[in-house]
Amino acid sequence: MKAIRSIPFEKAKYLYRCLYYDKYHMTNVAEPEVEWSYQDAKGGWFLRDHDSNKLAHVLKSGYVKLNQ
Repeated sequence: MKAIRSIPFEKAKYLYRCLYYDKYHMTNVAEPEVEWSYQDAKGGWFLRDHDSNKLAHVLKSGYVKLNQ
């Protein structure tokens, strides 16, 4: 059985912030919290803020889906 490699939380957070900057030119975006965020079964991250609001789903490939 193959082990699933995941991306680190810091990289998922970086990709999320880069998307907002590249697409919307925004630098002041909600900050994901590692305590409320969690990994999916395929090695990506569901990013959540301190109120557990949905921010994004960052896939292992680096693709970011907002508000997931």
